[in-house]
Amino acid sequence: MDIKKDLPQTFPLSLRNSMRQSQEPSTDGDPFGGLRRVLQAYSLCNPA
Repeated sequence: MDIKKDLPQTFPLSLRNSMRQSQEPSTDGDPFGGLRRVLQAYSLCNPA
């Protein structure tokens, strides 16, 4: 599986921009929250 190849179709530009904003440091105590959201979105759009 080539994740980089699938990124443009999985994450359109508007979604990537909103994810970029969500990756800014937060104070919710979950340093992996942004990564978790990205991986969940990827797995939903590309089921095994």
